[in-house]
Amino acid sequence: KQMRYLIDILKGSGRVIIIDEAQHLSYRALESLRTIYDEAHIGMILSGNQVIYDRLHGRREAQFAQFFSRVGISRFLSNSVSVEDVEMRVNEVCTISGDCMEYLVRVANTPGGVRHMVKNLVLALNFGQGKVTMEVLHKVKGFLML
Repeated sequence: KQMRYLIDILKGSGRVIIIDEAQHLSYRALESLRTIYDEAHIGMILSGNQVIYDRLHGRREAQFAQFFSRVGISRFLSNSVSVEDVEMRVNEVCTISGDCMEYLVRVANTPGGVRHMVKNLVLALNFGQGKVTMEVLHKVKGFLML
């Protein structure tokens, strides 16, 4: 009943469903999304790590063949975070030196990614009372889980 209601709302709406962390979806959840896609004729983006890509594309197991045949565009985006991306985020909240920016770019390109970089920045802003320096960044590094 709920599925039918959802499909009726979405049908012809031109909307797109975006699922982040799609690698955590169960097979049953993926089947439900496939039904919505098929009956509502809407776009769907499944975003996640290599696991979802492998499940839907790489292994081509029989149970996932129905999904694979519906994939219109498949993109693997690298984990590389550009200097411009970090600058855009940092410049929203403060101005920092080039060496601090380089440091934050390196942090953004570690397994913790942009989330870890933002935590570094916020903590440094607090510790440095609004001024981010390399000294402050090195101090806060010890407080964060790596």
